[in-house]
Amino acid sequence: GKLVYDDESYIYYRQHGGNQIGAKCTFSQRMLTRLHYLRYGDSNVVENISKEFLSTYRESLSDEQFQNISKIAYYKKGMNRWKLIFSTESTMESFEKSIFLKCKILFGKL
Repeated sequence: GKLVYDDESYIYYRQHGGNQIGAKCTFSQRMLTRLHYLRYGDSNVVENISKEFLSTYRESLSDEQFQNISKIAYYKKGMNRWKLIFSTESTMESFEKSIFLKCKILFGKL
């Protein structure tokens, strides 16, 4: 039941994916990791969150916002998946990550 502040650092160094310096993965290591995640990782998380968001906040969203979120929530219906893959808005911060985003959409793992 108490909050204690301790000035002492007990972690010398922590490596994580967003580090700007430190151990770097090679391109092939990153590709293998992403392929593994594509096959075995959590699937449909973004899709399910989008559906839940729409049902919870529908009344607060503009028509444009509703349509944009619906593109993700219902991307598996009809031609929506292909529209999302070829949309210029379906990108991430790097070409490499954008390719895997489109792969997740293609394989229904968004």
